[in-house]
Amino acid sequence: LLPLVDLERVEVIKGPQTAFFGRNTFAGAANFIPASPTDEFEARIVGEVSATDADEGYSLNGTISGPLGERVRGRLTASTEQTAAAHEFADGTPLGRENLDALIGSLDVDVSDNITLSYSGYYVDGEDTAALSSINADVPSASCDQTFNGSLRNIVTGENLGNFSTDLSVAPAQQFPFGPFVPVINTETSTLFCGDIPDFGGSRQIDPAFGDAPTVALFADTPGGFGAFGPVAAMTAQENFLASSFFDNINAPDELGSFVSAPGGLGNTYKTWRHKLSFAADVGEKFTLDGFVSKGRFGNWGTFDSNYGAAPIPTYAGFINNAEDQSAELRLSSSDGDARLRYSLGVNYQEQENDAFQAGFNILTSIESETLGLFGAVDFDITDELTISGEGRWQDDESKVLADGAPGEDFETQSQDFQRFMPRVLLSYQPEDLNLNLYGSWSQSYLAGNQTGATSFAAALGADSDFDADEAGFFTPIQKLDAFEIGIKHELNSKLRYAISAYHMEWENQVFFVLSPTFVSLSRAGDSEYTGVEAEVEYKPSNWLSLQAAVNYVDGTFTDYVATGSVGSAVLAPGLVNNTVGVVADGNEIRYNPALTGTFSAEVALDEILNVECFFRIDGVYTGDFVIDNFEYNEVGASTRINLRAGVQFTDKLGFEVYGNNVTDDLTPTTQGGTTFTAFGSQNTRRFFGQAPRGAEFGLRGVLDF
Repeated sequence: LLPLVDLERVEVIKGPQTAFFGRNTFAGAANFIPASPTDEFEARIVGEVSATDADEGYSLNGTISGPLGERVRGRLTASTEQTAAAHEFADGTPLGRENLDALIGSLDVDVSDNITLSYSGYYVDGEDTAALSSINADVPSASCDQTFNGSLRNIVTGENLGNFSTDLSVAPAQQFPFGPFVPVINTETSTLFCGDIPDFGGSRQIDPAFGDAPTVALFADTPGGFGAFGPVAAMTAQENFLASSFFDNINAPDELGSFVSAPGGLGNTYKTWRHKLSFAADVGEKFTLDGFVSKGRFGNWGTFDSNYGAAPIPTYAGFINNAEDQSAELRLSSSDGDARLRYSLGVNYQEQENDAFQAGFNILTSIESETLGLFGAVDFDITDELTISGEGRWQDDESKVLADGAPGEDFETQSQDFQRFMPRVLLSYQPEDLNLNLYGSWSQSYLAGNQTGATSFAAALGADSDFDADEAGFFTPIQKLDAFEIGIKHELNSKLRYAISAYHMEWENQVFFVLSPTFVSLSRAGDSEYTGVEAEVEYKPSNWLSLQAAVNYVDGTFTDYVATGSVGSAVLAPGLVNNTVGVVADGNEIRYNPALTGTFSAEVALDEILNVECFFRIDGVYTGDFVIDNFEYNEVGASTRINLRAGVQFTDKLGFEVYGNNVTDDLTPTTQGGTTFTAFGSQNTRRFFGQAPRGAEFGLRGVLDF
């Protein structure tokens, strides 16, 4: 929900950036730099309209910037937008529409010739109808001519429990993994995904097949009996409606429900704000001193159908999230960029609180964290061509779980505290007059473990389960990442430049999730390795043509992990009803991690042909095949999405663009989602669920400068 409508630049910094940015920058950092107030008055209005087969969208934002006094400058941007829905509910209402309103402001004050104070802040309010959607498996159980071989292990104790082999064309007597509620499976009417996940295109129905706003008429009287998760009571249609419309009757903790309001149906509401006050000062001729204090809050309230459209009416589930943080930093740096020795030293402090309430299961999780970091970096030119750089961060990190269970329920606070030093060393060689940079780096980073949610997980499994929350632990172990990279960057001439790098990362205690039968997650850790090669090239054969391409190949595999989920217990290892047992995933590909990805773009300047500043651009994004579970069973095929854009600048102040996104209407699933099951009588049907990918969208954008 970052308001990205008035940016000066975006910095994408590769490699672990723990030294400067601390937590969660294992893979690098993306820095979004807002545009600064200007010394002279300027204003801009940007308008856009777009359309898909299902909906229409628009956006409008305006910016005003300039001096407010001799030493004061200000900037203000207001934005409103509606992202067109990509699909429709069965009643024709938009499925996936997003509405966002944002206000962004900044203020610079020159206290003196050497000191500048700056304020920046934003406020965003939004909602969407982005309900999880699903598609049915279309392969009859008896037609899946595959055999799955694996071994079992206890996810808590690590005990190996032996090997197994499953003929997937023969359905077992009980394929429902969480209780004896489904009779013998009829293999002629039951379906599954025989490895491959189809796309959302063609004549395939995208569920949910109901309206986004429930009414009593959608519901019916239901008799008592057994439901998916145990005995259910008889209910009238009115009682069914009231029970399902929990977003109107929810008893949420005040600190959560007061910040964001409930959505009116399937979808989400959002609200976020942030304030940041910073300063920059020149200290003498050789040093700069800068720092900031920042405070922000984010909240959202979402509802979804836990059957993903399998039934004619939704079964509502939902969540409320709230996050608040405050931080401060102070940094002293050398300002002479030509000096042989350059350095920077700093201190950073951050507090954060995260609260999550799962409405359907009455579970509140509350976590606090406190982090103190001392960091520094030094660059030393060994020769004019050879430079060694060192970075380091000492960090004291403490996390506390304050609640995990029903609101108000007794819970003994659990904590995890660690202190680590995190180094990074970089050696670079830049021969004179060759525009060449050869480099190699090594870094070691640490990250706090996740709270496991073991108490809630145990409660979801029930008193009869043999799962022991204390034995499972309340935090996953401290995460550690060793990363190595070598590379070359070379600009041959004004027409051609390229960059190639190879990397290897070893990640200990990476956090993954185990799902209970009631969608309550247990965080568990596993070890993994990533080895890859990345290359990019830019070629400008003429002053009117620019070509760019990039490709990344990565082999991401588990070295020690146990995979879980209903695809394992209901399909691959049927009858596996114990939620502390999973399938060994050592050596498996990590889900949502395509081995091969790439981009290509070509831009043509048509100025000389049309005697006006204009361009045409084509972009292609390739995503290779990937697995959606950690069993290496369900796989999504490769996809290519093509975007087109053309623009003309009529005057210095007026320009227009037309564009088409995903013009080939590729509806291959994106790197998310999973499979679940629906059971009616003797039929067991697997379903793939996730956000339905966006199809083709076409639009017009206009920019007016003052």
